[in-house]
Amino acid sequence: IIAQNPILGTWTKDHDAVEQKSVGKNIIYNRGTFSNKKAMMVASNLNVHDEVDASDPEVITQYENRLEARADGKRWYFSHPSLSGFGVDVYWQQSDKKEWFVTCPHCTKEVILASEEYSWKDSIDFDKELYVCRLCKGELSEDDIRYGQWKPTTEGIFSGYHISQLMCPWITAKRIIEKKNDPLKDEQFFYNYVLGLPYVGSENKISSEVVLKNISKEINTQTSRVIIGVDTGLPWYLTCMNSEGVFYHERLKKVGEEGTSKDYDPKNRVRELLLRWPQSIVIGD
Repeated sequence: IIAQNPILGTWTKDHDAVEQKSVGKNIIYNRGTFSNKKAMMVASNLNVHDEVDASDPEVITQYENRLEARADGKRWYFSHPSLSGFGVDVYWQQSDKKEWFVTCPHCTKEVILASEEYSWKDSIDFDKELYVCRLCKGELSEDDIRYGQWKPTTEGIFSGYHISQLMCPWITAKRIIEKKNDPLKDEQFFYNYVLGLPYVGSENKISSEVVLKNISKEINTQTSRVIIGVDTGLPWYLTCMNSEGVFYHERLKKVGEEGTSKDYDPKNRVRELLLRWPQSIVIGD
């Protein structure tokens, strides 16, 4: 961006390294979110997190400690959402949930074209391939959409903005329909990248609300046979359950991650659990 904009080059001429740039009296640090070390050492006034859902949530949390040097430290989060209760959706649920309200020229009501509450299908006439008011079904023009306005729909600790392609006047209703019917894109892609909404739509996508509703206060006796589920990758995740339900889960550190020795091996943790419950078995993915 700096290379293509000469005026920005004059702003950063005093110091323009890949990971650090001086702009006036301010310093911008460009850092990743997949290493704990990246969130250390440097104090911050403002943390700007881009592509939150593609970042390590534990490292993002560690970056909050960098704001302690200022009483008014700020946090900005940007991302396409992925799943409900994960990534940027966590912060969205704590926000004032601003939506783009369009005033219908026919019924004069203010409507949202697509949101968690209102289906995008109600804002499109599929036969005529036009945007319509979900209330009176009157046609909405490009200018009707262009001159909408942001309004909060609740109260929250964050200022949140939901952006979907339906609020972009240059993207026609016909184009939205084509994207929905694109055989090369799945349902989750459409929800995340077109509607700007988290996806909850198949049996292996479970929202945090569903999990919380199934939590019991009763203590698992761990006397019946234990199943240890292991999801291998970077990092490993394991979950322990028996006939009484799930009673333990853990994220295992990656080899070479801070706090691990040269002899560290996540398989050793699985062996420990197998020895703890002699009749247990492991199911690995």
